[in-house]
Formats: sequence, C-alpha cells, structure tokens
Amino acid sequence: MDFSVETRAFRAGDERWLRAALERACRSAGGGPARDERELAWRYGAAPHGAVLAVARDTAGVELAGLVATRRRVRFEGQELFWLELGDLWNDFARGSGLARARPLLAAGAAFAEAFCGFAPEKHPVVYGLPNRRAHRLGLARLEWEVLRSENELVLDLAQAPSEGEPTLELEPVARFPAEVEAAYLRHAEGRPATLWKDAAALNGRHVEAPGVPAELVLARRAGEPVGFAVHRRGALLELATAAADGDTRRALVAWAAARARAAGATRLATVVPDTAPEFLALQALGFRVGPTREFLCFRSFQRPAIMSWLFKHWSYSRADTLR
Repeated sequence: MDFSVETRAFRAGDERWLRAALERACRSAGGGPARDERELAWRYGAAPHGAVLAVARDTAGVELAGLVATRRRVRFEGQELFWLELGDLWNDFARGSGLARARPLLAAGAAFAEAFCGFAPEKHPVVYGLPNRRAHRLGLARLEWEVLRSENELVLDLAQAPSEGEPTLELEPVARFPAEVEAAYLRHAEGRPATLWKDAAALNGRHVEAPGVPAELVLARRAGEPVGFAVHRRGALLELATAAADGDTRRALVAWAAARARAAGATRLATVVPDTAPEFLALQALGFRVGPTREFLCFRSFQRPAIMSWLFKHWSYSRADTLR
C-alpha cells in the first residue's frame, strides 16, 4: 500500500475531512468515539495555543491514519512550556491486509514524534491522553506509550455533602472567568512541580466555548482576592483549584458544586484527581469515596525529568485536563 505522511498545524476546515476519516476508522474497527465537525473545530481549531496533526494519505488523497493533538501550556518546575494532549488517533483497518493495515499509523506516529516531540522550548517534551481501548492497545504496542496510572474516581453522595463553611468567603458565579482567575490558579500551583496552566483563555476555551451542555463556573474570593475556582457540569466536578492548605475554600467550592449537581438532578458528584495530589485525601475527608474507572492515563516522555516515576508523583491535574 502506497501512502505519504503530512505533519503540520491544524487549520480551519480540517474538521471536515477529519470527521469523515474518524467515521471510516470507527466502521472498520466496529465502533469508537463519535465526533462531529462542531466538536472537532472546537477541540482543535479553537484551541487557545493551537493544535498539530500527522496524517497518512493514500495516492488518491484518502486519509488512512493519523494523530491530532492540542497544545497545552504547562507550568513545569517554575517554567512555562507546552505539552501535547492527544485527542484523536485513528487507523482505517478496512484498507490493506495483514500487518500492512497498521503501516500508515506507524508512519504517522513516527512522523508526529519527529516533527513535534522533544526538548522544550522548541518542541513538546510530553504527550498524554486517555485513549479508547483500541488506541490504547495500538499505542502501547506500536507507538511507545506508557500507562501513567489506571484512573480512580472520587464520588460524593449528595445526601452527605458538606455545608458551605467559611462565611467570609465570597463565591461569585460567572458566565466566563475573568483574567484574575489566573491569580487563583497560581495559588493552586504553588508547591506543585507540574500543572496545566489555568488562565482565563484556557478555562473559558475548555468550559464556556465547548459545544453541548454549558458548564457552571464559580470564582472564590477572600477580602476581594481570588483564592480558588471550580467548574461543574451534570454531576461532574471538572475543575477544583485552591491552595493546597486552603481547606476552607475547598470545602466551600465542593458545597457549591454539590448544590449545582443536586439542582441538575444528579445524586452524586464525581471528580478525578491523582492519588498523589493533596486533594485526594482532602476530598475523602469531605465525604468523597474512591472507586475505579476503565480509563488509563497514557503518555510518552521525550525529556527528563518528566519520566513515569516523576510524572506519577509530581503532576497534579483535574478531570478536565484530558477530554473524554
């Protein structure tokens, strides 16, 4: 099978051929995540820091396989750099036969790593994502992925939700996060070696401009200063950011999210944080209980110290840091 591979930035209009390519791959694989053009344009075309892709095409120009990833700004040991969040990986297994069916994906994966991955600041030292079962299997076997952890979920029974807590804390529901939300993020990031940067552009891009059911946002202030924020959607606590030692703000934000989940008709509030983050134990003290998921957070590292043992211990992330 003859094909060529192209690597470049995602451009407006790419969502059209990408949707068709993903549909063909889903049919050949017997199922997979459904994407429409609006979602793909939001995921990649509207990403605040852009997106990149590698695509293998046959001689007729038909897309056979590829990878698409969003550039994510990261605070890494006090420095600013960019990682890649891999959002879609596909291969049309209806084309070709035997081992040749995977050749386009292998070539696209190698070209993707060569073009975009490597030492900062010129390239991206970490690629990560939550692959579906087929992508997970292909990534581990052929693309040198590693599993960082099998994700757990923290779940709160809303009948046992905590009270609002500190009366001097002001919770301000907002339609969009203002620029000063970044100050709250920096409080949250203090003492954490690796976090995805949460400024207004990143948060609004992910939660306000996303198609579908809108998210609910709240900014916490103490004496007028932003000290935390949270994002809720349909019983999911997508973001929860406070200073590690600020239990009063954390409790108030959880109580707010529980009230919003209850108003949405949910019976539970669920979130994901790594088991090495301060929130993992702090949320259990507020009534959350740990349960398993079928999700595996995968990554590939191209620069030390961001290897498996370091990332496992030092990377703090939210449920929304990886799109499902």
